[in-house]
This record gives sequence, C-alpha cells and structure tokens, in this order.
Amino acid sequence: MAKVQAQSKYLDLSESFKLYYVLAIGGFISIFSFALYSSLFVALTMAACTVVVFLSLSRKPGIIEVVTDEIGLTIDGVDVQWVDCVSWAAVDLPEATEFVIETTAFQQRFIYLYLNPNQPGVQEFLTELSNKIQYNEETPRKNLVHNLFRTIGLM
Repeated sequence: MAKVQAQSKYLDLSESFKLYYVLAIGGFISIFSFALYSSLFVALTMAACTVVVFLSLSRKPGIIEVVTDEIGLTIDGVDVQWVDCVSWAAVDLPEATEFVIETTAFQQRFIYLYLNPNQPGVQEFLTELSNKIQYNEETPRKNLVHNLFRTIGLM
C-alpha cells in the first residue's frame, strides 16, 4: 500500500494572458456562427461553450491524495480497480513528473497525476504501479486533446 500527494492536471492560468485568447477566439466564433447561420441560438450556444472552457481552464490545480492497495487505486476518493487499468507511463516535465494511467473507463480514460520524484512515497507508488500495470511509452501520446492543450500551453 502506497500513499502519495499529487497535483491535479490543471495549470494555474488564473493570471495568464492566454485565457483572454480563449475568450477572444470564442467570441469571434460566436459572432461568425451568428453571421453564418443567422441564428441567435447557435451564437448563444457558442458563447456558453466559450464561458465553460474559460472557467475550466481558469481552475487552479488542486492537491489530490493517491492511495494504492491490492484492489486498485483510490484517487481523491474515486476508486479505480487494477483490472480496469490498461497501461501507465511517466513523462518528465520541467515542473514535475507527469504520470499517465490509461483505463478502460468511459468517463475518464486517462488519469493524470503530477508528482515530485523526491517526495516521500513515490518509490513505493512506482513499485506498486510497475507490479500491477504494464508500462507503455505510447500511453502519453494517445490523448490528442491533452497533448494539443499542453503544446499551446493551456494544460
């Protein structure tokens, strides 16, 4: 049983100018869709989607607790069984190490954890992951949306 504290996948973009680009692009798409379709409903839907994306991206990263046991992982109170996990991989980033766990669950196919490799409990966590799930270097490349957001600096 390993227990570590990790950071969620959100960057702290609350003070970033990139969020204003999201609003500008969303506003442009809303106006363009109104001009193209002449429907206020479409424009309001696009504006609402822009607000949802803005609010999602402006969330601050949170500290989550990860606990492993014989049955599976408990990530911030959500249980994931080992049999539902397909593979995992680790990616070294400048600020932390990103752990990606691929699951068969429809609602959350990829689980992202950000850990400092020097913090206590990480070695036990790595040992537990290695014993229960297969390591696959291709796992971080499978989630195209996450990789796109990471490339443009929004995640």
